[in-house]
Parts: sequence; structure tokens; C-alpha cells
Amino acid sequence: MAPTTEGKWYRTRFLPVLGKKSRQEEVENQTIDGATGVIMDITQLKAREADLKAQDVEKARLVANEATAKEASRLKSQFLANVRPVPIPKRGKLTRLPDVA
Repeated sequence: MAPTTEGKWYRTRFLPVLGKKSRQEEVENQTIDGATGVIMDITQLKAREADLKAQDVEKARLVANEATAKEASRLKSQFLANVRPVPIPKRGKLTRLPDVA
């Protein structure tokens, strides 16, 4: 299989055409009289193969993103479970800190 300059892909197959043998002649003594060739345009197959590879890459990326999101969610839940609440005074006086320039 090889691409051409036109961007098309072809698959080429050659089969030998064996000469006729008489009843006394053995299989090893057969002669090749010629060859039959078949050429198929497989451009669409190659394009589909490239599409499937791109889909595989995208699927792997999405699976990795999903695993990362689950791990982040687990770590967030673990962090929030370990955080102690900060006490807030009920009748405290709110004051503003001086600006530092």
C-alpha cells in the first residue's frame, strides 16, 4: 500500500497464473504462464482509519479528564471534611484595619 502524488491510496495484489499440467506431471513441475493483478482504491478506508484513530485519541483524553475531575472532587471533599470552622463572634465589633502604603 502506498500513497500516490494525488493523495489516493491503492492496494495491489498479484497472483500467478499456473500453466496447465498433464496427469503425469507433478505439482512441483508446474510453470508460471503469467500473473493476474488486482488494484483497489482504498483511499476511503485510509480516511476512515484516520478518523477512528482520532476518535481513540479523543476518547482517551476524555477518560483522563474524567479521572482527573473525580480525583479533584475526592480531594476537595476530603479537605472540607478536615477543615475546622472558624469561630465568628456573635456580638463582635467590626473594625477596619489601617491601610498600609
